[in-house]
Amino acid sequence: MTYLQINTDLDRAPWNDIPLDEMLHGTITRVGLLANATNEGKAALALAVQLDDGRMVIAEVTWRAFYVAIHALAGSPIGSQEVDP
Repeated sequence: MTYLQINTDLDRAPWNDIPLDEMLHGTITRVGLLANATNEGKAALALAVQLDDGRMVIAEVTWRAFYVAIHALAGSPIGSQEVDP
């Protein structure tokens, strides 16, 4: 699994290191958990992303990294303004 960078405000700190011509846009259409997804036997979150041209991309991140990210985002000024689900 790849290291997960967490950015709590993309307006103030955009992903300028990703060239615009390499960016594809899509929508997350499915989420799920995979048991024993890593070499260490840890769970992972899987996301299905439908690109604007209809192709699908599957992305994975460890459950632990996603859990840390969601808590960091929820505790940020932007995240804390949103209504609890």
